Amino acid sequence: MALIPSDSDFTTILGLQDDESSTGSPIRPEYERVVPHILNLCRDFGLDPQVTQNLNLATLMRSLECLDRYYDAITDDKQAERFVQDVFLFLQTQDGVLRSIRPVTFPTDLTQNLVALREVLHQTQSMQDFIDHASALTRLSRQARKITEIREYIRSSLLQGEIMGELALKVLDFPDTPENFSNFMIRVAAAGNLFDDYFDASTDYASGQLAIKPGFMFKAALQIVLTEKSAWIAAHHPNKPRALQIMRKFHF
Repeated sequence: MALIPSDSDFTTILGLQDDESSTGSPIRPEYERVVPHILNLCRDFGLDPQVTQNLNLATLMRSLECLDRYYDAITDDKQAERFVQDVFLFLQTQDGVLRSIRPVTFPTDLTQNLVALREVLHQTQSMQDFIDHASALTRLSRQARKITEIREYIRSSLLQGEIMGELALKVLDFPDTPENFSNFMIRVAAAGNLFDDYFDASTDYASGQLAIKPGFMFKAALQIVLTEKSAWIAAHHPNKPRALQIMRKFHF
């Protein structure tokens, strides 16, 4: 059985110096700003998120941001796959048990986020849902690095967003979630992920996470899809002023 990479292994994999720590790294804004947007969306559909739901959603987004940051920094596909499996093992076991199986730990900030996430997943009974969705997300993310056809890339980006939306719904764990709200949430999440990919395209291309050079045709194709998505959002959002804000955002 392969060992979990030690802290020193991670510094090698991620290109970090031994005296560096990402503990104080600020959460990237695309993850930070999504929490209040989702909570507003809940209220627009007549749902009343409680403090625990707010905290659970924030924990999910902080954990996904941290996981995404470490995962993206691993260039080797097999090493990335092992990292994901080790994360799942950590989430499904208590710290002491994990140490007895494999006497290695994750970096501090990742460990803290995973411990908090584990509590949320147990509380909402969504551990298996998270593992299934995160497996799909990481697989799609790795595959997207090799996509050379624009339409296929757009489909992948939208699907990743949909999965994120489904995860948020699982963690919010409303007793009776209206179907129209769930459908809307998933569609908005898909558009939001494509929107972020549009603005991250140059950086992703430079770092090797995007195989398509983000020239005019690439940007135009994404703009067309985002315009279509914004029109659907405006038509189906129960709060028209807020719908117009979203539409303006996606309409450049």
